[in-house]
Amino acid sequence: MDNKDFREKSADVAKNFIHKWYDKSATIKELLDLADPQGFSWIGYMAPGFNRTEAEARDYYIRKQARKEIPMMKADGDRYDTQMIGENACLVLCECHVYVPQEYKLVISEVQRVTMLMRRDGEHIFITHIHASNPWFAVGKDEKFAITAGRANYEYARTLLAMERFKTDVDLTRRQKQILSELCDGKTYKEIGETLDISPRTVRYHVEELMHHFHVENRSQLLARARSQPRSKK
Repeated sequence: MDNKDFREKSADVAKNFIHKWYDKSATIKELLDLADPQGFSWIGYMAPGFNRTEAEARDYYIRKQARKEIPMMKADGDRYDTQMIGENACLVLCECHVYVPQEYKLVISEVQRVTMLMRRDGEHIFITHIHASNPWFAVGKDEKFAITAGRANYEYARTLLAMERFKTDVDLTRRQKQILSELCDGKTYKEIGETLDISPRTVRYHVEELMHHFHVENRSQLLARARSQPRSKK
């Protein structure tokens, strides 16, 4: 394979690994089938999490999963950048949004960063090294506290509440449920925009769409209608 193919396939290998790792659709042994036989290491995001061989990594994460210390998560919003480093090595820089699904009753939502080093041997690609950042201590640049991560988790928590609150309103979009829930809690357009990272003008647009959906003429009627909607039993 040429360098372009190598870089593209390396990104695919990284994506496949990351998604299967988080959603538990593959075992540790299956994930490590691509570990480089000439040398492999994995720096994870849980202490100590420093594994110098494939066997060490396999045993470490099998124990972690057996004790259910790693929840099932989902990954989306992937971004992969690749660069050649030497004749047969490719570095893959990965960034994705990871979160715990609602049914697991955990509120964890974070941007995960992973660096993976790939080596090609003819038509085969092996993973030589993995380095995952710690998603639970994500302090942004120039931040003394994890403000960005905290806002992301806050928005995610509010979204879960909105989805539960209006779960019987199947015709509403996720964003509409978010905004309607915030309105019911007495938030202003500006406050809703800050929570959801959208402009007050966009909030107003969604409110107008909600009024049209519920066949009401103003915000007061919308809130009265929303609060009178039947709720699902817990």
